[in-house]
Amino acid sequence: MTPSGCGSEQGASQQDSALERYLALPYHVTLVRDGDGEDGPWVAQVEELAGCASRAETAELAASGIQQAMSDWIREALHEGREVPEPKPVDEHSGRLLLRMPRTLHAGS
Repeated sequence: MTPSGCGSEQGASQQDSALERYLALPYHVTLVRDGDGEDGPWVAQVEELAGCASRAETAELAASGIQQAMSDWIREALHEGREVPEPKPVDEHSGRLLLRMPRTLHAGS
């Protein structure tokens, strides 16, 4: 007979090892200033994990917070039984290039 809770501990252990495996993968993280101008917060987000982002007043804080955001996102997905996307291959290019510039430069005069 199995002691009560043993199955859930094993499930949690499997989720923890899956979480560690996903966190070790090379996900694509972008770091941009949100909003117009130079006063908005910085946002670090993981391209493959929809909605996984970290916002902060400095680029350093946003970048350092993305690891915790990834951990929370993946842990929740595993708990809910959702698929966790793997990183896109490095040699796969979307053809998209994002560039932010001040409105005054974009206006041209």
